[in-house]
Amino acid sequence: MVNLTGAQTLAASYQVVKRGGRLVSVNGVPDKKQAAALGITAVYALGDLSEDARKAILDLYQQGQLTVTVSKAYPFTLAAVKQAHLDFEQGGNQGKRVIVFDQETTNV
Repeated sequence: MVNLTGAQTLAASYQVVKRGGRLVSVNGVPDKKQAAALGITAVYALGDLSEDARKAILDLYQQGQLTVTVSKAYPFTLAAVKQAHLDFEQGGNQGKRVIVFDQETTNV
């Protein structure tokens, strides 16, 4: 599991990583003792991820070892982007909210 969202997600992440799995956080330093007790590896990636780290994450995703849950996709319009922010601010997010760009909107 890769934590890109913050301390609350980091705290909950220990329970969703399978024994033998890896927890990578860029927004908080994981508790290595807690991780070890659960049989997982926890690492902290400082600041910006290096190109090698981004490639490693992409490789895990392409191999099916990393999954991303999309809770809702929004079209690339002002109203939809505003709604995406409002939905996010309400909390209770179970997955990523994605802005979808298509050929028509990217050639504007």
